Amino acid sequence: MVHLIINEFGRLDILINNAGLNIAVVAKKMIEEELDQLIDINLKRTFFCCQAAFQPMSEQGYGRIVNTASIWTEGHAGQAGYSASKTGGIGLKKTLTLEYAPYNITVNCISHGTVETPMISNVTPKMREEFLRGILLGRFAEPREVANAHLFLSSEEASYITGVVIPVDGGASVGR
Repeated sequence: MVHLIINEFGRLDILINNAGLNIAVVAKKMIEEELDQLIDINLKRTFFCCQAAFQPMSEQGYGRIVNTASIWTEGHAGQAGYSASKTGGIGLKKTLTLEYAPYNITVNCISHGTVETPMISNVTPKMREEFLRGILLGRFAEPREVANAHLFLSSEEASYITGVVIPVDGGASVGR
């Protein structure tokens, strides 16, 4: 992916890691294959994309990396594997901030709440109601609202922001 971008555009300025998988299973019933899937998609792919982006960004002395986490890192029944994989991404962001800052590469994270995407299409009406009770603004995020936070952290307006986790959650993290 990085090689394709460099060949096409000559440089890589921004990396946004926004893939995610959720397998909602209580910890005592989760099987190893399910946990492996969560770690692979939510953590390992983020790690290796950041690693691949480092070389061109460090050579050009500029880069913006924005990873995606979740407010579920704070814990929620049935989310042990998902929470662990997303919490790992926050730890990764902290370490990469220290390692990449000398190269003028910022590393930040968006921690979103529930977003109206296909990922929640199978949520029962009862669960939707439960999720909404915890959101101070009383609605789920639209994808563009999360995208706008990524856009800000990727922009020059955020040139002096690095190492942060910004919640984009309608106040859910405050209400916990």
